[in-house]
Amino acid sequence: MNLSKTALVTHRACMDGSACVILFLALGGKQENVFYSDPGANKVDRVVKRALLELAGPIMIADVAISEQLADELDDTERAVVLLDHHRNSVPLNRFDWCEIEVDNQRCGSMMLYEQLERTLRKEIANLHEHAFAHPGDPRTQLTRLLEYRSLIQLVDVRDRWVVDGDPAAQTISTFHIVIGQKLFVERFFKKPTTFLFNEEKYLVDMVERKKVDYIEKVKKHIRIVDTESGGVKIRVAFMMANDHQSELGYSVTHDPDLDVDIAVMVGSFSVALRSHEDCPVDLSQLARLNDPHGGGHRCASGFSLSRVLDGEIIDIVKEKMRF
Repeated sequence: MNLSKTALVTHRACMDGSACVILFLALGGKQENVFYSDPGANKVDRVVKRALLELAGPIMIADVAISEQLADELDDTERAVVLLDHHRNSVPLNRFDWCEIEVDNQRCGSMMLYEQLERTLRKEIANLHEHAFAHPGDPRTQLTRLLEYRSLIQLVDVRDRWVVDGDPAAQTISTFHIVIGQKLFVERFFKKPTTFLFNEEKYLVDMVERKKVDYIEKVKKHIRIVDTESGGVKIRVAFMMANDHQSELGYSVTHDPDLDVDIAVMVGSFSVALRSHEDCPVDLSQLARLNDPHGGGHRCASGFSLSRVLDGEIIDIVKEKMRF
């Protein structure tokens, strides 16, 4: 497998996207051929078009998805494209044979990429002459390298899909990603696939975990709860201002028996994050798209742009409304 001329487009500031980059680099992909995108088909479209202009080789899109319009355009070309995603708003892309969408969210984006890479390498190995000489680009060597990342991808999958009874180490890896950021996370695990954290790394994680607990409790003190309806179904919604730890905060709020809410709406500086408990009757991916055509995500975890709700950027609204 030769990925040296392949472009990878994946999720910016997301551990699942980071894991996709790690796998890509581990099998010979080049850092300069990695393109990050925020979620939302319109944003991904722009990044993919840039990748298509800058590189002439194949393109892999993982953990994000393009619009159906761009997919139609790519389908009419001879450009080699593969798209792997697990978000509900990407389901319509399943009609393209080069798109694989995990409809029931049983695998995260990096797990989908891992399994596809493994399948491809095993097919290449099956076609090798049994006495073929092994070399760095040999599929047997690449498969050995890929398998080193299995434990990491499993933890990322547990965390990204919020598997409640999954390995608790997934939380540790997620916090580590928050602490050091996407770039350093990719560098660390590309060089050292082990999911065992060293003492210095554990110290950083423990420090952030303690601060996170305090942050969540602080935000929960200022929640505003509203009883309303969605699609004719009565629901209880908690609104709060929060830029950080939105997944953990949303989980804490929607699983707090004292609050007894169905949906947590977390308003950040640029976006609105939605989280719900497993039994919530509302599909948050549809709720996100109701408020923003480019919003979306999963049934229990979605989001959309804050500017769509405010009909403008918040800085412009303050500029217009502020008195002097």
